[in-house]
Amino acid sequence: MTAIDRLLYAFERGDVAGMDALITDDFNLRIEHYNNDKADVSWQYATNREEFYKVLDRLGKEVFSQGTQILSLETTMLENGWTFSKLKHKFFHVLRSREVFGATWILAHEKDGKLDYFREIAAPVIDIF
Repeated sequence: MTAIDRLLYAFERGDVAGMDALITDDFNLRIEHYNNDKADVSWQYATNREEFYKVLDRLGKEVFSQGTQILSLETTMLENGWTFSKLKHKFFHVLRSREVFGATWILAHEKDGKLDYFREIAAPVIDIF
């Protein structure tokens, strides 16, 4: 299993120590949102471990207060440590006050089993009725 898969499953479990073991000190993360000009997501980036924890804390409070459930995860190994992942999940969206489906695409890089780069493109969520 790739480091990105292990990180995403640790996130699903709420396992902060598990995530910590999978990132480098200079872990570089950015989450982009396609076609979303309503929410302020400017804070969804980190350039090191400390900033990553701040992003995790806000995600937990503002987006994933009740966690998330991975519905499918497909990761393709590219080359030289690069991976591309397609993630589908469902979660209770705090700002919408309802369950939603989410789909994201993630480009990541791992070195010696740890992630040092993470770029996520999140598609608009779909309400579950």
